[in-house]
Amino acid sequence: MTWNRRRTIWAIAVLLPIPIGLFAGHQNLFSPAEVQVIKDKYRVFERALVEREPDEETLERVAIALSRRHGFFLRGKFEKSVDAIGEAWAILQSREWNSELRSSWSWNLLPPTRLLPVETLPGRLATLRRVAPRRQETHQFPFLMRTLGDLDSEKPTVHSTLLWVPEAGSELSFTVAPDLPEGSYWVEAKAIGVSSPGPMRVRFSVVESLQKRIASIEAAIAGAGSDQSEGLSSALASLEYALGFIQRETRGERTDYDGDLLDLLRDLETLAAEVKQGKDPYPETAGDSLREFAIEGGVRVPCRIYVPEMAAKGHSVPLLLALHGWWDDEHKFFEFNGAGALKRLAEKQGLIVVCPRRKSIRAQGGRLVRLVDHLKKVYPAIDAKRVFVLGHSWGVRQAMEAAQLRPKMFAGLALLAGSGRSESLAAIPGVPVFLTCGGRDRGSLRGCRQMAARAEKMGHGPFLYREVKSVGHVEIIWHQADEAVEWMLEQGSDR
Repeated sequence: MTWNRRRTIWAIAVLLPIPIGLFAGHQNLFSPAEVQVIKDKYRVFERALVEREPDEETLERVAIALSRRHGFFLRGKFEKSVDAIGEAWAILQSREWNSELRSSWSWNLLPPTRLLPVETLPGRLATLRRVAPRRQETHQFPFLMRTLGDLDSEKPTVHSTLLWVPEAGSELSFTVAPDLPEGSYWVEAKAIGVSSPGPMRVRFSVVESLQKRIASIEAAIAGAGSDQSEGLSSALASLEYALGFIQRETRGERTDYDGDLLDLLRDLETLAAEVKQGKDPYPETAGDSLREFAIEGGVRVPCRIYVPEMAAKGHSVPLLLALHGWWDDEHKFFEFNGAGALKRLAEKQGLIVVCPRRKSIRAQGGRLVRLVDHLKKVYPAIDAKRVFVLGHSWGVRQAMEAAQLRPKMFAGLALLAGSGRSESLAAIPGVPVFLTCGGRDRGSLRGCRQMAARAEKMGHGPFLYREVKSVGHVEIIWHQADEAVEWMLEQGSDR
């Protein structure tokens, strides 16, 4: 252990007890229950600090987090005192901290494109750039650059090379192996001999005859003719929308789609072949897909959709509309929030799950109602009597607006970390409502409690309120999504 590291650990060991010491001298400002919560959280954090043996940069950040917040202990601010320990705890385990750590070491892994035609190989895959550091660093770092295949494989490395990254402001490029076959891969950059930055990875695909395949899909769209059914017209719009992601990535423009681009291209080729025969392939295609619907009024609504196997085979299934929050989009909500909970729910419960982009729906319930009407036309498997809505944050407002316009359309609402206006419950009598919020969600908790109290006072039923302690605004999705949907399905079957 270096002297600097020993010094930092000693400093953090001295500094860590400061908040709890301040707190111990001012316990009269807190209730007995609050005293116990703070003590318990501090013990968990202290144990994690010892077990994880964090590096010097992490220790420095922990010290800053705690010292900046110590005034909350003095003033008896319970929630903010808990947050002070929570922030330090998050530093030890959060993936977001990894990205901050990388920037503090001044490394960036920059892919020029995520789609590489085979015929252009060998070609530049990614650039490892060292930008101006926060402090002067004169030594160079060796970096291992690897092309990885299946990340779950015991031997995923396809190609590797060793690079020395020199002074700040310089960059080096990593070239793909010339014989890399078509497939989906990752490029990884990892510093050798230092604990940070951790491995940086970027997904990319090597594709044979990329431009020819794109042109083939474009030809299928253009050759569909003008005499089209509503389903076929909707399929063509969706093909064109999804193909746009491939086209932009080919030009080197980064899109907000984080899925496997090669898989997307292959799916579009299969769908285009059926469209060419005058069929709408989407209702019979199981799995995840990108779609764009032109609903009544000329509004285009981009969506992520998951169709379970039983729906693709023609069985009648419920529809679940998943409405994301203000800062999300249909991709993040579908893939990452709740760790992919929506896809799991779709297969587990046999649901067609549709996640529309917030900006296209806005806060206008009429657009959501028109989207449901359109979905029932293009997906015959949807059971019109079992249409449910799961809204998170801003999506709660959208769900309530739509339900007030057409209460009989919806068999249940699941409202996560949001409440809308309490008086709006009066406009949806008899609609089952599952309301849930995290105990640490300071932005939504008060409104959710008011709405729950209002529902109890007016006797709205069925209505269930769940408050989950020590859970924040986003985490509530994976804590409560399953229970919320199961409860709605149970209530909806009784209507």
